[in-house]
Amino acid sequence: MQISLLLEDLRERTKHAIDNVIEWQQYSDELLNELPVDGGWSALQCIEHLNLYSEHYIPAIKSYTIKSASQSGLDYTPGWLWGRFAKTMLMDSAQLKIKTFRDKEPSSAILDKRVFDTFLHYQNSLLEVLDNGDVLDLNRRHIPLSLSPLFKMKLGDGLCLQVYHNQRHIIQAKKVLKNVI
Repeated sequence: MQISLLLEDLRERTKHAIDNVIEWQQYSDELLNELPVDGGWSALQCIEHLNLYSEHYIPAIKSYTIKSASQSGLDYTPGWLWGRFAKTMLMDSAQLKIKTFRDKEPSSAILDKRVFDTFLHYQNSLLEVLDNGDVLDLNRRHIPLSLSPLFKMKLGDGLCLQVYHNQRHIIQAKKVLKNVI
């Protein structure tokens, strides 16, 4: 896939996530903490879960890209494992359930809209990286996984995983809000 097209797609998905969260700021904390009748996370818990991953990946991506910028090729080739895993994030969550690691489970405490502020901060940082992504080598540069710094994935796979994972849980939060409003 052409890197320019991939980056544009990731930018659009990120902007869409930002727009949704900005829209949701009008709702009360009580509504945003409402749990679905059939179980699962509240809208704020969905976003808090994304923040827990962003806490690792956004700074890793950003610092790595700042210190190791190099001209990239025209095409990006997803990695066999992490590239595929990133694409599974685009599947309907009803089709594919993915168990969350315990350290990435959102708090069961009542959350407030500061969760949104944190999310927006991370997403704006991600947009900065995506805006400058055309000078990065998405195929050869690698970032550490949140599981262990011993395991790494291509920078391009990390960007896709971050954005697609965000999209998955934005859709989940939308469904929760649709049912509680």
